[in-house]
Amino acid sequence: MLKKGYPHQLTAWALLASLVSGYASPAYAARRANKRVASEKSAPAESVAKGDRGDHADEEASEREPADKSGTTVLAQGFLLQLASSDDARLNGSFRIRPDGVVDLPYSVSLHAAGSSLARFRAEVLKAYKAYFNEAPNLRVNIRQKRFWIEVQGLVAKPGNYLVRRDSPLDEIISLAGGISDDLTNGYVRVEQGDGKVKKVSWVDLSEYYKHGSQTEVPSWIGADRVFFQKEKPDFGADALNAEAARKVQVIGEVRNPGELTYRKEADVYYYLVKTGGPTAQVDLEEVEQIRPDPKTGKRERVVLGDLASIKSVEGGDILLFRPQQQTTSFTRALTTTSVIVGIVSTLLLGYLAVKATERN
Repeated sequence: MLKKGYPHQLTAWALLASLVSGYASPAYAARRANKRVASEKSAPAESVAKGDRGDHADEEASEREPADKSGTTVLAQGFLLQLASSDDARLNGSFRIRPDGVVDLPYSVSLHAAGSSLARFRAEVLKAYKAYFNEAPNLRVNIRQKRFWIEVQGLVAKPGNYLVRRDSPLDEIISLAGGISDDLTNGYVRVEQGDGKVKKVSWVDLSEYYKHGSQTEVPSWIGADRVFFQKEKPDFGADALNAEAARKVQVIGEVRNPGELTYRKEADVYYYLVKTGGPTAQVDLEEVEQIRPDPKTGKRERVVLGDLASIKSVEGGDILLFRPQQQTTSFTRALTTTSVIVGIVSTLLLGYLAVKATERN
């Protein structure tokens, strides 16, 4: 004989069982996964276009720097700064120093921060916001996290700017840049730090690095470091390292074998294009960028942005960047490609005639 209320208990248990089985079913799991993906797609993501790669909120929270009351710390590209104000909530937040040394703050205020002491930068911030308040605002500025922007170029899958710790190993740099070219295991890494007269150049032999796993040759990162992965070995002594950049031409972007070549005084842009294997199918030969360092400051400036014919001469230290093509007509691409082929053939022919003339002599 069934106890009173048993049918109701049975119904309740059956309902609970159905709910449990429904949560455990593949269909429910699929719906949850779809919702999670949709949520991730709708969530605002930090723009990679700005180069802020490798920056994680959990790292920021767990590695907050102690307050520098003396303000003697020198700011570097990549530092995360913390602003806190009791007068205006819009001034509260964290702000990253960009690779160019500038930090963007609320109310469209942009200040150059890299190279300044924290105390000096605090004074600059107060001065910048003085016009927004009747009296000096209650505003605190501190360093929340110490990271360093480095620029990675050369024979890597994803050249660009990356955030690293001061002691980040070379393996981490390679991983951030998507790996190196298969034939670069016996190559070299050139690290440039500083600008102008105080520029320092260090070299890492990749074969030795992978053989011994030594990190001693990799310098500590200081911000705005430039890291070049290349095939060629430096052919001069340590005393001439700082003059090395003037002997090289970097060819990067949409070429078959991007890298660094020895500068030749008589060579034109077609010579360097030939030496790097020629353009890829994705290249836009009307958007070739020529970048040249200033001999006094060492700062790189754009000299030319246009088609190959716009590049009249190439000098030691130049960077030739072959950009990927945008949407263009097939006729325009064919016309540009034809002109480049003519230039390459002319370069090869002149080289052949020079060799023959040498043999006759």
